[in-house]
Amino acid sequence: MKHLFAQLVVIAAWISCAGCASMLRIDGPYEGKVIDAVTKEPIEGAVIHGAWYKVHLGGAHEYYDSYEVLTDKNGEFKIPGKGLLIFSSVDDMDLTIFKVGYKQWTPNSWSGLKEGKWQNEEVIWHGNKGTFKLQQMTMEERRKRIVDFPVSVPPNKYRLLIIERNKEKIEVGGPSNSLLPME
Repeated sequence: MKHLFAQLVVIAAWISCAGCASMLRIDGPYEGKVIDAVTKEPIEGAVIHGAWYKVHLGGAHEYYDSYEVLTDKNGEFKIPGKGLLIFSSVDDMDLTIFKVGYKQWTPNSWSGLKEGKWQNEEVIWHGNKGTFKLQQMTMEERRKRIVDFPVSVPPNKYRLLIIERNKEKIEVGGPSNSLLPME
C-alpha cells in the first residue's frame, strides 16, 4: 500500500511539473473595480467576463467554463471562481472587460494581469483586488472597432457581452444586420 501511495505522489508531482495540472489550488474569488481612466469615477454596467480553460500537455487550451457579471454602481464586481481544485488542469481565469464608449480589455489571464507592468498604471492592485482603468474612445474610434469575444466560448455563455456590443453598434449608427439577436 505504501508503494502505491508513493507512486501516486510521484505521478502527481510529474503531472504538476509538466504544466498540465496543479496538485492543489483555490481558484477565486476574482474581485475588482472598473473606473474611468481620466475622471477616476466608477463605471456602472461594464461587462466582466471570466473564462476558464483546461491546459493540456504542449500548451493546448480547451474551453472549460465561463461566468459574466455587470459592475455595480460603485464599479465593483466579483466572480466566484471555481473554488478548491485538486489535480486540476483548469487554468487561471481569463478576464474580458467591455463597456460602450470605452476601449475593451481583451482576454488576459488574471495572474498575467497581476504580474504585468502596465503603462499609466492601467491596473492597480490592492491585495487580490484589481482596479481597472478604461479609456474613453472617440466616436470615430468606436465606429472602426471590432469587439473581441472570448475564444472557444459558446455564445450563450457571453450574452452580456453580446448585448453590450449591440448597444455600441446602435450608438455608432451601425447597420442593423450586423447585430446579434438581443432576445
